[in-house]
Amino acid sequence: MKLYSIKKGNFYFRGDKFQPCILQYSLVLLGIVLSIVMSNSLFMLISLISFFGFYAFIQGQTVSDSIRVYFFQNCEYQLSENYDQVNKLYGFSEGFHHWNSARIGWRCVDGENIELLAYCYINGKRIIKPMIKCKTDTWVFCNIQNKSSKYVFKALSPNNQSITVSVDKDKGFSFYSLFKLFIYRLFPYFGGKMPAPHDMSLYTIKLKTEKNEK
Repeated sequence: MKLYSIKKGNFYFRGDKFQPCILQYSLVLLGIVLSIVMSNSLFMLISLISFFGFYAFIQGQTVSDSIRVYFFQNCEYQLSENYDQVNKLYGFSEGFHHWNSARIGWRCVDGENIELLAYCYINGKRIIKPMIKCKTDTWVFCNIQNKSSKYVFKALSPNNQSITVSVDKDKGFSFYSLFKLFIYRLFPYFGGKMPAPHDMSLYTIKLKTEKNEK
């Protein structure tokens, strides 16, 4: 279980934000440097093998990414402007996250209820689809599946309110396709344009992927 917290006036939550891709990219950079310095392409070959090994691992983590989230009561809020902005809970990016990414978003819709939303970028186009509403101080299940042709989002509230929505990917080749090898995780973020109006906290529990989810 991981605790994420944010102070009033901030956008970024504090908490564990380890990125496996940092090691992935560092190995490639190290291989390039060593191959130049040592005049030996073997270092480049080893670094590329390591890169694609890490890529396969990270991609496997996004095939079906499930969590349980607990919104503390201090996640209730009302904004004076941009009241419909979508905060981000978790997800992953295939390339720059404003190009291609899939996240579960959330917002407080009436000063009391939390609304969960599917939040995507497909080749630079933002797509938002509402999912469920829930109360604070309860656990909610969320799942994102990364399929070849679409992202699939699932949410289940404590009162068994559930929904599944999907967002189609662009099947054609484009400029954005060149960067899809660079997968990285996305963590809690408040905003939108407006920062947190007061201190907030939430818990997340990473769940193991079940075979029937793939």
